[in-house]
Amino acid sequence: LLTSLHFFFSCFVTHPMATPQRILAFGDSLTEGYTQCGMVMYPYATRLQQHLTTAKQPYKVDCKGKSGERTNTMIMRIKRLVDSSGRYHTAIVLGGTNDWLIKA
Repeated sequence: LLTSLHFFFSCFVTHPMATPQRILAFGDSLTEGYTQCGMVMYPYATRLQQHLTTAKQPYKVDCKGKSGERTNTMIMRIKRLVDSSGRYHTAIVLGGTNDWLIKA
């Protein structure tokens, strides 16, 4: 995950924007940051925002993860979210883990 974040982060650092851009981190418990059996939540979006802020990059990361969610409800939720919150410059979508677990 850290290697992926580093690659993702480096793409932003090389292309700075003049105005703040919004990034949506959307998905299930992996996005929400589920760890230690749900006793601690540490979303990857928090670390991404720290990297962007440290590099003085004008991005705001919105974390919208929901534990236990399956892709059929994610589709409805992302539409409502974008309708109510406005547009995002970039979206990171992680989903399907719960679909796979329920079928296993």
